[in-house]
Amino acid sequence: MSSPAARTLRCSRHYFHAVADNKTLRLLLVEDSFEDERFLRELLEEAAAARVWPQWMVWTPVFAATAEEACDLCLDGGFAAILLNLSLPDSRVLHETFIAVFSVAPAVPILVMADEPDESLEAMLLREGAQDFLVKTQLDAEPLARAMKRAVERQRFVNALKIADLPAQLPVLPETDTCNDLPLELVGLAEVSMLD
Repeated sequence: MSSPAARTLRCSRHYFHAVADNKTLRLLLVEDSFEDERFLRELLEEAAAARVWPQWMVWTPVFAATAEEACDLCLDGGFAAILLNLSLPDSRVLHETFIAVFSVAPAVPILVMADEPDESLEAMLLREGAQDFLVKTQLDAEPLARAMKRAVERQRFVNALKIADLPAQLPVLPETDTCNDLPLELVGLAEVSMLD
């Protein structure tokens, strides 16, 4: 099993690649209700039609109906954001739904969606790393679009800070002239720094 620092670096590298392509951004939409999925899809289409996002920010949604399916999809990487319904059939405790997905995608902004407001749950999830807490009955296209845009920008900043802090956490390596002798995680760090 890899160290937390190496796992963070690997996830951050995947995230930077996911948001570096300014043509489309993949959105993982985790929702078990067909009606809510259709509603969220309509909100995304409405936001795109209204040009709420910058022109480069085109979302391509990928759907998952369970926390397990979401985790499997996250392992492949490539998502710029995750909209996560907390009430899923394979998760009994709302907080555990977030933890399960966050554990496999710690460098991807997760916007959690709940059926009703819950200030204590909201505070706990934001402390745990969620980028936003949305109440489904209060969602509209423009606020959802703004929340997603802010989440992506905040996560870019957070990931950059984590990467900047990682050299202190990683072992000292001998100097080399090429990246051929470096561990894959450090080669990825060099790739990420070239994206800036």
